[in-house]
Amino acid sequence: MNEKKQKYIALFLVALAVFLCFWGLNYGLPHLAHDDEQTFVKRALRFGNGDLNPHYFLYPPLMMYALFFVYGVYYAVCHAAGIFSTTTEFAHAYINDPTAVYLLGRGLVAFFAVATVMTLYYRMKKTLSLEAGLFSALILLAFPRFPDSAHIIKSDMMMFLGSAIFFGLILDIYKDGRTSRYALAGLALGLTAAAKYNAAVLAPLVILASFLRMREHGSGALRQDLRKSLFDPKLLLFVVCVVGGFVLGNPYSVLDFATFRRDIVTILTFTALDEEFGGGGAAINYIRVIFYMGGRYPFLGVLCVAGGLAAFVSRKKEMILAAAAVIMVYAMCATLSIQQWHYFIPALPFLVSLGGYAADGIWRVSRSNKAGRIVFIGVFAALIAEPMARASVKNYWFTRPDVRVIAKKWIEDNIPEGSKMLIDNRGPMLARTKGLLKKQYEDALRLNHLKKDYFKLQLDAHRGKEYEWYNIERSIIGPRGAIEYSQSVELNVNIEGATAAKLKKQGFRYLVLVPPERPTEEEKKFDSSLVLLKEFAPENFVSPLNFRVKIYKIY
Repeated sequence: MNEKKQKYIALFLVALAVFLCFWGLNYGLPHLAHDDEQTFVKRALRFGNGDLNPHYFLYPPLMMYALFFVYGVYYAVCHAAGIFSTTTEFAHAYINDPTAVYLLGRGLVAFFAVATVMTLYYRMKKTLSLEAGLFSALILLAFPRFPDSAHIIKSDMMMFLGSAIFFGLILDIYKDGRTSRYALAGLALGLTAAAKYNAAVLAPLVILASFLRMREHGSGALRQDLRKSLFDPKLLLFVVCVVGGFVLGNPYSVLDFATFRRDIVTILTFTALDEEFGGGGAAINYIRVIFYMGGRYPFLGVLCVAGGLAAFVSRKKEMILAAAAVIMVYAMCATLSIQQWHYFIPALPFLVSLGGYAADGIWRVSRSNKAGRIVFIGVFAALIAEPMARASVKNYWFTRPDVRVIAKKWIEDNIPEGSKMLIDNRGPMLARTKGLLKKQYEDALRLNHLKKDYFKLQLDAHRGKEYEWYNIERSIIGPRGAIEYSQSVELNVNIEGATAAKLKKQGFRYLVLVPPERPTEEEKKFDSSLVLLKEFAPENFVSPLNFRVKIYKIY
């Protein structure tokens, strides 16, 4: 294929990735749909105070530092344009409307997603063929979790990109074994682990790459080649660079080792189950992740697994390395008490490349005649079109108005200012009274809580209608200590078993409930005991906007 056509293919992939990953980034704003997004954004902004210690290592901080850099550039540009005269004005603008800050963060994540697609494409193109690169990139974009993750400010997509880069460097180690490849691979893996810890599980892959290279160019004696691989001085360089890369991306893991150690112990003892997983145990659940990577149907997963089997049968060393990476990550995940799909992310660029390898093999056989080409293209297009279409529809609904924005306006137009109310988790973003904000600030100041600066900013930037509102206390998934610390300065009220008379006695006059798509028992209880003033429902229930807003009057 000539160079011009290759450029068109690359442009097509970029355009498709941008379409799937950037469209709909404004969903929910200025309200927030993911609690995790606040974890990253608020800490990134707090770095602007001069303290680069995140004081929090349940998530590694590299993504937070990346956001801090982007926000710094944004402020510099706005300052030069006269939009913000001081950092205080910038902070107040964020408090009153965080839309720009979250769009920048989501845009950075979406950029990482596009970069991951193209990294995998060029690597597979270089390693196998142009078609293998194209198929791998398309399979990755057809994985519904991929464009979904590209819309959320978390470190998942940074780890996706880091794993894809590490994959390419591992292939380089196998092919030429240059010392610089070991150093770069170590640095890449260390930085990726500073984005998300579980990327470190890929480290043994460098030993396998060295061994496979040694088998091709060594003495031919298995034991001797294995010994040379294990005691190769380049492996020590790799380890040093992994540690160096990790510390570079997470310097306070050393400078604040006590907090780092505390949070690592918390992670290791934390147990959580992804909602879509059953009770079959981690070993079965992560097999389900592999086979249903394409969403509703297992076909793309089967293609990827077939590529792994074909790699061992054909003894294609590059693809054996990819299959080994998948096995390593699976072995780690199968032993975890935390069962959530994103712990499998380090393996996904490797798994997708196996799918591209399998598709390329089928294409080579079928392209010899016209009928074969038509059948292959039709079947492959059907496999990727369905999940891509669903992702596109979801992105469309992301662009529609958020019900909480509509509900907020209704409340401000119809409920008297200063009313005492209870608001559910992820409810409309109303302004609190200065009295309540002052209480939160003083509590945080007394406890030397990290949120004290945030409450102070809210006080200083306060504007709009004020309401005396409290949070409805809800169970939160996360390490217990971290949740208790976070919630210690929040205004939470437990309403379990609460009656209308009890709520009224506590002074509450309104309740804003945010139930999921399907009615809950709690919702039915309030429907029968309180007066429903207004209900707002989205035009289409798509995660993470699959909830309604119901506003009750308490008599």
